[in-house]
Amino acid sequence: MSSVIWITGLSGSGKSTLAQAVHNELMNVRPSSSVFLDGDELRKLFAKCGENSEYSEVQRVEYAKKYSLLCKMLAEQGIIVVIATISLYSQIHEWNRKNLPNYFEILIEANIETLKKRDPKGIYKRFMCGELTNVSGLDLEVEMPCSPDHVLLAETNYNCESEASKIVSRVLRLKQNEN
Repeated sequence: MSSVIWITGLSGSGKSTLAQAVHNELMNVRPSSSVFLDGDELRKLFAKCGENSEYSEVQRVEYAKKYSLLCKMLAEQGIIVVIATISLYSQIHEWNRKNLPNYFEILIEANIETLKKRDPKGIYKRFMCGELTNVSGLDLEVEMPCSPDHVLLAETNYNCESEASKIVSRVLRLKQNEN
């Protein structure tokens, strides 16, 4: 049985780092049964396929729908999917819960000051300088998940590998209970 581990939060919260750690832990436990998807990389891929490269709120929702459908397709083939994506829209979270097998949602919460300090892509700095718009959590409203399965606070400086191990244990336990 497959699963989708959906890791969400604002830009700079640590989604990709945690997702990579979860994927690595899965590969240690079950080699070749998981795939790691990163929202930034998926968006670039879709843009290369002739997609509109605009990143408005409407386009973000469309991308999130595509990410969900891709996760569903992969999971239906028995793959455990680990995805890191902002995709903070209630309609996406609800659809995922109803349609993705063994859906496990992780929210990484971070206050704006932490995100501004981290800012690995320079998004917050460019926004503050007026060079960038359509930034989730700033000029674009976000809808945090109502009931994520696991919540991490970026400000606590959690140990990524330790959290990844806990998450994988929970997901595999859920899968066993389903069978």
